[in-house]
Amino acid sequence: EIRYINRDENTHLWLFRNILKELQVEEPAMFTKDIKNQLKEMMRTAVEHEIAWGNYVIGDNIQGINKDLINDYIKYLGNLRMKAIGLEEIYPGYDNNPAAWVDILADANSVKTDFFEAKSTAYAKAGALIDDL
Repeated sequence: EIRYINRDENTHLWLFRNILKELQVEEPAMFTKDIKNQLKEMMRTAVEHEIAWGNYVIGDNIQGINKDLINDYIKYLGNLRMKAIGLEEIYPGYDNNPAAWVDILADANSVKTDFFEAKSTAYAKAGALIDDL
């Protein structure tokens, strides 16, 4: 399911973000101008590939989603990721999320589980209410 893939991707995202942030604290000399430029180029390349993939997979074939939205959203994410690791954004003018509804759909914490696969807390809550009476 796509939500599980998204959850895994977000786990990797925050893991490597935290590694980079910690390295900046522990080894600031490591982040030279050349390294920062390499990181920017890596992000530009990633954004270009993501836009190309989005255009290939979705294109203009889904109502409400078009190539312009894909372009704007991926560039917005590129800026967001750069800021998250303490670097300046690389796409001026892409500061606002053009597809805020994606965040709602992609929220890994809202993944619903089958009742029998998840631990229910409803009984504990009901018990707490009765005990309080």
